[in-house]
Amino acid sequence: MGGHHLPQPQQQHHFGYFQVQVEGGHGFNYGGQAVPSPPVSSLKRRRRLTTEESEFLLRQFGINERPTAQEREGFAKHLKLDRRTIQVWFQNRRAKLKRDERAEDMGKIHGQDEEDEQNSVVRNIASPCPVSATTYNQRVTQRLRSYATSTPPQSSQPSRSPAFTEAAGSRKRVKAKNTNMLYYTASILLGTLGLSYAAVPLYRMFCSATGMGGAPMVGETKFAPERLVPRDNHRRVKVRFNSDTSTSLQWSFVPQQRQISVLPGETALAFYTAKNNSKDDVIGIATYNVTPSKVAPHFNKIQCFCFEEQKLMAGEQVDMPIFFFLDPEFAEDPDMADVDTVVLSYTFFKARGMPFEKQPGLSDQQSPK
Repeated sequence: MGGHHLPQPQQQHHFGYFQVQVEGGHGFNYGGQAVPSPPVSSLKRRRRLTTEESEFLLRQFGINERPTAQEREGFAKHLKLDRRTIQVWFQNRRAKLKRDERAEDMGKIHGQDEEDEQNSVVRNIASPCPVSATTYNQRVTQRLRSYATSTPPQSSQPSRSPAFTEAAGSRKRVKAKNTNMLYYTASILLGTLGLSYAAVPLYRMFCSATGMGGAPMVGETKFAPERLVPRDNHRRVKVRFNSDTSTSLQWSFVPQQRQISVLPGETALAFYTAKNNSKDDVIGIATYNVTPSKVAPHFNKIQCFCFEEQKLMAGEQVDMPIFFFLDPEFAEDPDMADVDTVVLSYTFFKARGMPFEKQPGLSDQQSPK
């Protein structure tokens, strides 16, 4: 048995590697055994090598899966092949390994242990009669078919992708935010409407309690008996009376006295006269004011016809009393030292809901001051 002697392999084998005649064709004698399908001849004919042939060449020349350019050139020189042929072989080899890895990963889907799979690949490479790639691919295909035809476990709820779940949650948050905003807006509108109706009576109560805006203060503590004691040692204060009517109200409204003089703590009674000059029954309502406004906290009304509806029949005339007193603290307040005269003004308006009948040329009725 003779032939051309090739380079020694880089493995632990120290026997020769010779080209021989095997069953009428070319082959290799490796350790005294003839190996069919000569890899070198296959590479020269640009035919893809089998798994056994590729592993045989890699073991003999100690070349890894990613050789350098120098290693590929030396390998081609030893086998008397061009570099392009060697490069195509290595590319096909890497593609084959990647396909095997993907098939191996698909096998793990069925619960196959990773370590067993790796050991199986090693045994296939090292075994004298390894399992061919075709047989291995057939096994993987059978496993995939069995997995595809198997019935998956029924879930109580359909699975949803994370993107779908996130979008649904976002829509719920936007909907809740819009609902809260609607409630806030409705609350503000209702609150504003309620305040608009309550503004007038609340303002009257505030002015009556604080004396702001020239409104006399009212309250039970103001009418205690010890506060209704005149201060004889203090100068008298003149209280003048004024009256007005709106142009929509055909009434005559005048005070029966122009002025009276009172001491702080002394009660006083005054009268106004109102007459309905129209041919219809009319309801009126009066407001009042005290000037100067700083006197209002000391001006107390015990009885008054203000802020109450007063109904007068056609042509009817009535007397309306006002019972009041100046608080004794008026005499001790230094801000009242320059006050000698207080003006009490009343103005009558037509109550809401009454027909508006304005007579041309009718002016406000005002008593002399």
